[in-house]
Amino acid sequence: MPHILFYKLILIKLKILFYIVVYKIVKSVIVIFMNREKKIIYKRKILEEMKKNLFRRKEQQSNFKKVQERRKSK
Repeated sequence: MPHILFYKLILIKLKILFYIVVYKIVKSVIVIFMNREKKIIYKRKILEEMKKNLFRRKEQQSNFKKVQERRKSK
């Protein structure tokens, strides 16, 4: 009879260990996916900033050309 209790205790401990391991795995996977999402969002923001900067440069160049043409025409 005591052997049965001992085995039940071992089974309970194994179940608990299993749940702990599964929890840690799931948590790590969630963290990995969150980090991916953060990286994607960060890259999108960088791309948006690059586009804005490029547009500003083009505007500045066109304005500079216009000013130069006005000076030449005078």
